[in-house]
Amino acid sequence: MDVLIVKKEDGRVKLLVYRKKSHTDQYLHFTSHHQLQHQLGVIYTLFNRCKDVVTEETDRKEEEEKICTALQLCGYPKWSFQQVRNNIKEKAKKNRKLRRKRKKARRNLGE
Repeated sequence: MDVLIVKKEDGRVKLLVYRKKSHTDQYLHFTSHHQLQHQLGVIYTLFNRCKDVVTEETDRKEEEEKICTALQLCGYPKWSFQQVRNNIKEKAKKNRKLRRKRKKARRNLGE
């Protein structure tokens, strides 16, 4: 996995996304002849990796900026990032509701 483990001065550990020195930020170009879902999938995958790996909020924001900068150089418009962010938030909201329903159903079964 692409994880960089950093030991902080206070002895705690934080996680960042690791990139090799040879990494070129080359991703599927937005003007290529691919389905929009595949192009948005590039953003979705990189944002999810950031959310899942990076442990501190300031580092997460910095990583998202790196992602957006790299993808804008590959022709991705700003609206595409917002659309993916909205989709991620909606999916998280649906998952929370589903977890609450399942928890409630388990409690009811236990009665």
